[in-house]
Amino acid sequence: MSSDPLFSTPGEENALYLELTDGIPGAIFQYILHPDGTDQLSYISRGCVDLWEIEAAELKRDPGPLWEMILPEDVEGLARSIRGSAETMTFWRHEWRIKPASGVVKWLSGTGTPKQRENGDICWNSVIIDVTRERQTQEALDSFFDQRMTMNAMVDFEGKFVRVNGLWETKLGYRRDELEGEVFIEFVHPEDREKTLSEAGRVIENSEGSSEFENRYRHKDGSYRWLSWSSVTSPEAGLIYAVAIDVTEARIADDKLRQAATVFQSTVEGVMISDLDNRIIEVNDAFSQITGYTEEEAIGKTPDLLDSGRHDPSFFNTIWQSVRENGHWRGEIWSRRKDGSVFPELVTISTILNKDEPVGYVTVFSDISTLKAHQEKLDYLAHHDPLTGLPNRLLFNSRLQQSIRLSERTGRSIAVLFIDI
Repeated sequence: MSSDPLFSTPGEENALYLELTDGIPGAIFQYILHPDGTDQLSYISRGCVDLWEIEAAELKRDPGPLWEMILPEDVEGLARSIRGSAETMTFWRHEWRIKPASGVVKWLSGTGTPKQRENGDICWNSVIIDVTRERQTQEALDSFFDQRMTMNAMVDFEGKFVRVNGLWETKLGYRRDELEGEVFIEFVHPEDREKTLSEAGRVIENSEGSSEFENRYRHKDGSYRWLSWSSVTSPEAGLIYAVAIDVTEARIADDKLRQAATVFQSTVEGVMISDLDNRIIEVNDAFSQITGYTEEEAIGKTPDLLDSGRHDPSFFNTIWQSVRENGHWRGEIWSRRKDGSVFPELVTISTILNKDEPVGYVTVFSDISTLKAHQEKLDYLAHHDPLTGLPNRLLFNSRLQQSIRLSERTGRSIAVLFIDI
């Protein structure tokens, strides 16, 4: 191995040192704080021109401009960080903003290790770099993270909340400090914990994202809200980045729709839903059982499909006038089945409203053929002798009263013939 010296002269070594320091991004300098509170720069690299837009020689003569271009709200923080490092002789690190002659605000980040000299001076061999782009990127990320359209969270691989945004308090009632640092599974509904842990384990193990995963989170008032999650992992950072939306109302609406659908299909009454043009858009099974028309045959048609021909147009005009004015109509209608047979219905027609605006109609009907037959039989028994089948006194009185009223209206005479049998 050669024992030749690396540098032939001290000047060569110094030149190489200057070349290295001048090529490093940012500025390398030695900052000295004297016991009387004054300060100076014993050395500063040429990188100072890129940061402060001032030549090194000028700053060595007077470091005052370094303080003058610091934004007023950042001065005390920087001074406090230097004092703290000097008092405790601990590593110094701080970030602050400056506004040099160009008028462009920059973020600077400085680090250094303090050493105390025999004369009481404290000096830091420090490095300062421009972190403006990094801060702008971080601020943009913070702004995005803190937007209140979704519930955003960062969770470490130990299952603890690292960070949440403000929408968590709006949706679940917890302040950030009540969530950050806590294990997320403690807020999950007991019935959902097993599947939630399984999903989190899968996401971490496979470094995969998750989407449309739903579980329930406890509100501060003790109730639970349904959340729908999407997430991605960062194995390098050991974090899961998750976004959630509150789907509680949607879940409740879905449950109501399922319940309504169950009632719709299981009711024994026929149900027919039509649009504002009275075109059928949906029917239930009972509709098909009563009328004989399948869903496919009915959809797109109008209720005229069931017209029996027993009612004139004025009858239906009266019905729809009542629906428009009162929102509903109830009564009896004669309809015709697919096989051509005619039957009586008890019908209720109601307007469907959405935010007080009509969007369609729902017709509920039942076949009252049997009821009509019973009524006719009861009417016959009430007006005829059960033994002979002849009209009885009740029917006689009814017909007599009808004849008297007719005579009074028309002025015609009537005669009553009594035969003793």
